[in-house]
Amino acid sequence: MERVVDQDLFGERMVAALSASFGTLAALLAAMGFTVYWHILLCSEPARFGIRMALGAETAQVRLLIMKESWLDGVCWASRWACRCPMDWRASVNRCSCVRAGDPMVYALGLALIALIALAACYIPARRATRVDPLVALRYE
Repeated sequence: MERVVDQDLFGERMVAALSASFGTLAALLAAMGFTVYWHILLCSEPARFGIRMALGAETAQVRLLIMKESWLDGVCWASRWACRCPMDWRASVNRCSCVRAGDPMVYALGLALIALIALAACYIPARRATRVDPLVALRYE
């Protein structure tokens, strides 16, 4: 009986595994894109953070400021994405017995996942931006 059930559920399990792997790949690509975006943005204005650090701001304060700005940007992007839910996604969700299209929990979990990815992805550029010597940043301008 177990063999029959395993054969019957093989297709669903394969689709679930492929969906999970493509979702993971999409999350990694989103994190890489967000990291590159913030790295380019922060490297284009080093004097902004150099002046703060030259006036006595702690590295942790500047890093927290950068991470807060970038995290809010990521959350705003994620909320705009959630409002533009394509119809084919709703059709694929309707196939699943445990999730209904338009379920607020699905939107909340998606938003939370993207916010978490944005928070993790903005740490690297924030750490790199606070390593800049204030004198070098002031000479840059």
